[in-house]
Amino acid sequence: MQDRQVSSTEPQSALSAARAEAALLRQKLEAAEAREAELLARQRESEVYRAIVHSLPTGAVFAFDRTLRILVADGPELAESLGAEKQEIEGRLLDEVISPEHIAELEPLYRATLAGRGHRIEVRRGGRVFDVRTVPMYDDSGNVAFGLVKTYDVTERHSEAERLRTVTAQLAILLDHLSTGVVFSDKSGNVQIVNRAMGMLLGMSNPAELVGARTTDPIHSERFEDAPAVASLVRERAAARVPVIGDRLQLRSGRILERDYLPVEARGAFGGDLWCYRDVTDRERVRAQLADQANVLRELSMRDELTGLKNRRGFLILGEQQLKLADRSGRPVAVFFVDLNGMKAINDRLGHDEGDRALLDAARLLTTTFRDSDVVARLGGDEFVVLATDCPATMVAAVKDRLQVAIDLFNGEPSRKYQLSMSIGVATHDPPGRSPRGIEELMAEADARMYDEKALTYRSIAPRSSLVCERPTLAPSSPERRWLSSIPPPRASRS
Repeated sequence: MQDRQVSSTEPQSALSAARAEAALLRQKLEAAEAREAELLARQRESEVYRAIVHSLPTGAVFAFDRTLRILVADGPELAESLGAEKQEIEGRLLDEVISPEHIAELEPLYRATLAGRGHRIEVRRGGRVFDVRTVPMYDDSGNVAFGLVKTYDVTERHSEAERLRTVTAQLAILLDHLSTGVVFSDKSGNVQIVNRAMGMLLGMSNPAELVGARTTDPIHSERFEDAPAVASLVRERAAARVPVIGDRLQLRSGRILERDYLPVEARGAFGGDLWCYRDVTDRERVRAQLADQANVLRELSMRDELTGLKNRRGFLILGEQQLKLADRSGRPVAVFFVDLNGMKAINDRLGHDEGDRALLDAARLLTTTFRDSDVVARLGGDEFVVLATDCPATMVAAVKDRLQVAIDLFNGEPSRKYQLSMSIGVATHDPPGRSPRGIEELMAEADARMYDEKALTYRSIAPRSSLVCERPTLAPSSPERRWLSSIPPPRASRS
């Protein structure tokens, strides 16, 4: 009985053992299949990763684990950046691949990457410059699984940046040595660049104070004579964006600046405003002096040297101006052409000094008879001409009579070596209803009438002038009386 019980338990134990062994084999098989599937998935990921990395136009990429062993590496610039091909790199420690002088700098960054902190630095190798970036890569649990390193050859870009820095530095030096003040503002009107000359022009010890402010802010215009107008002009120029040369501005110090405006284009678009200032104080002072000298020379060229009256040129210029004004305002004018009789006899008998004195006396009689607003001139020799404004034809006789009174007073003085006599011809022009006439036309008409009168005049030196005019009776309220009342009464001349 007992033997049968023992024999019955043996098959059960063997069955249990077989089942346990089968379960263990199944677990091993599942684990092997899982490892194989994981390996296959990683191989596929690696192939995809390699394909992606290999398709990069530049640079190199490699991954490293927590032991700083390179897991995978690829990229067109791998050999240049690490100094070895990928077959020589994968599976090796970083310190076996990277040179000792670089590993001392890079190992702390790689370990910091495994701690979750990425970095970016520049590394020089064999005359080349590489941009190195480390990135922590995380697993599904949020832990850093490995580190990724991306390197790019930035030698050309670095060289270009270095060239730009050099050029910029040179331009800054050049800008600070210009005598022209320069201000550059961006698209928003904020000042970005101010050179030293600009500070000197404005009397600022630190022109950098202008940087960051807007060109319309008071700090830019407060030193000018009319600050609001200067700020307004800046807004106007910046809004129009049209180049302008030579805005004239005056500082409170009295200095004069000239400013040019130029809109600046950058890559085909508006990039900002360029303002250039020059001190033109000395130039303006010289220009003013030259203008004064030109006015003096012009005045001298229009004056008769002997009498100080206008000469022919001066009379033609001023007379034409007065005639145009008369035409516009509808006011009458009269041209008196005067010839001094007997001048040849005076010169022959008394000498040319006395002849010059007779011309001066005649000039004085004309200027005291006519008004300051009238144009009195000596044409040359013994000929004079006067343009009288607001003088209609009805007043001509009264004016000639007044001149005769002045001549009579002059000739009536004792101890005169000579007496004056004048022949006068008059041409009048009353604009309303008349066509415009030139000053030379009126002079020619007056000259012709003067010769008509001269033919009737005694042509020798006489105790009294041969110019005789009837003295009309003038009503107190007549225009003629008002015109004559504006002239000072004649007085005897002194030898």
